[in-house]
Amino acid sequence: MYPGDSYVDVLEFEIYNFSVGATPFVYHTNSGSINAYNEICALSASKKVVLSELGTYRGNPALTPSFCLNMKSYWISQVMNPSILKAIYPRLSGLIYWDDPTVQNVAGFSTKWDLKETTTTQASAIAAFKLADYKNGQ
Repeated sequence: MYPGDSYVDVLEFEIYNFSVGATPFVYHTNSGSINAYNEICALSASKKVVLSELGTYRGNPALTPSFCLNMKSYWISQVMNPSILKAIYPRLSGLIYWDDPTVQNVAGFSTKWDLKETTTTQASAIAAFKLADYKNGQ
């Protein structure tokens, strides 16, 4: 239940990539993400919308070894691209990446969610952040 604009500063939603297949699951374009965004926007026409958590892991190297080396970088370059995000989520005014370097068990294999896992991943993240202009809520 939404308490009202006088009690809320920012509306938020989350996007995570849990792909275990041979192609990146670009979750920001699926109906679940878009429905969540539309639902929170319907709560208030005046509040800013923030992507409060987004993250990806590199996939299962046992399934697709060569693809997994680049999947994380590809997902970051697509999902964090401001022109793509703003086209899908026009009220988006900021984002926060969940940068967790601890090894976790996801879908039966060990992986990390951090942006510094490889130099390619780090470069993709830096490039995407440099493209973004969220400092003025634009």
